[in-house]
Amino acid sequence: MKHRPTSFGSMHTCYNEHGEILYEELVFEREGRGHTHNQWENCLITEGSGIIVIDEERVEVTAGNWCHIPPTANHWMIPTETPFKLTLTYSDSPSKEKTATT
Repeated sequence: MKHRPTSFGSMHTCYNEHGEILYEELVFEREGRGHTHNQWENCLITEGSGIIVIDEERVEVTAGNWCHIPPTANHWMIPTETPFKLTLTYSDSPSKEKTATT
């Protein structure tokens, strides 16, 4: 697992033997910046609470919620209760049926 500081806090990335991302663990101490991915980003909130901005939508999430971000959607995270921790996976389709908005 590789650890690195980020503009929002810190990130741990776990890779498989081929160098592909298996999952990432993010800790938000401050607001992230907008970015996109070419795959679904599946977020499990593991601690704290925050807002995930997906294009024009603001989704409030707390520990135990899932949020699925579609490919190419501009998104970022805003902590409202720290530490705001997320575990992320990337896939060609949402990996769970439950979302933060259901």
